[in-house]
Amino acid sequence: MAVDCETQWGADNPGPAQVKLQGPQLEVHYVEFQSSDRCESYAATVSLTGPKFTTVQSRTVGSVKKDACRAGKEPVPVDPLGQGSAGHPLLTLHR
Repeated sequence: MAVDCETQWGADNPGPAQVKLQGPQLEVHYVEFQSSDRCESYAATVSLTGPKFTTVQSRTVGSVKKDACRAGKEPVPVDPLGQGSAGHPLLTLHR
């Protein structure tokens, strides 16, 4: 369902995600550090009940300050939910 790593080893590479399962809700928070002191912050809540998954997703671009991502206020388009297969993951964290 997902691929993760322990630490991000370089700009523009996948980083670790925080994943929390609370009952029928899956919460995912992801920060990707990018080149030129940019970063992207991604959050998703997926409802795992019913015949079809539903989700609330957000992605913002920000800037890096003191090793932390300061998210901007302008939203960035997010990819639609996939089927949950390797070729079409449920959530796309790293783009």
